[in-house]
Amino acid sequence: MSDSLDEAHIRAYCRSLATDLPRGVLGCSIAAEILAAVPDAPGRRLPDVTGSAPEIFQALVSWGLLRSMPSARVMAAALAHIAAISPLVAQRSARQWHFRLSQLLDDASVVAEAIRSRVPRALLDLAPDLPAADGAPRSSSIRAERDRLAAEIEAAKKQAHEAAQHASIAIEHARAADARATRAEGSRSVVSPSPGNVLASHQRPRHGTRVARPASRRRITDCKYARVVSSTAPRAYQMW
Repeated sequence: MSDSLDEAHIRAYCRSLATDLPRGVLGCSIAAEILAAVPDAPGRRLPDVTGSAPEIFQALVSWGLLRSMPSARVMAAALAHIAAISPLVAQRSARQWHFRLSQLLDDASVVAEAIRSRVPRALLDLAPDLPAADGAPRSSSIRAERDRLAAEIEAAKKQAHEAAQHASIAIEHARAADARATRAEGSRSVVSPSPGNVLASHQRPRHGTRVARPASRRRITDCKYARVVSSTAPRAYQMW
């Protein structure tokens, strides 16, 4: 008699089936979730299920193998994916399906033979547990996310640095404008005479007050007086 099946053997078989499921197709993620729950069925000695897709999924949800009921189209597509790669699910008609959970307990069943044929016992040590449908992300996706976040951080640092430079330039321009305004205000106060000085410059001198004449005007007056004297005096007295 062939070796009996255990949970590790069934789990390795379901993991192998999950690798054959199509990616990005309707129902493939639900099919992977079903295969992840199948290894728990023998320990709970669950029976076969026959009926429509909603009836089978209702049984799986009531047993706790699935979390919720998907849509009718997704349920039929998920069962079709499993039936295409394993005798664990068989389609009896257009709307009738047969889920052979009890055959996991029978070492001579069709399902047991398919398990031993696909996963030899020598490979059991190489097969880890089947992850859930929403398993851990791959290392490639983690690296891509890390690189994206690093690029966003660098861009934010660059923007902050440019903003700080623009702010510093604006402050310098404002200080220079204030300094120019201060110098212009000081120059206006020095050049502009006070009202008292303006009145004093327009006041006439009092009677009898001698007003000093500029040196240039005195020289011009003296020259004129000398010419008048020289023209009226006798020639004998003209010593000049």
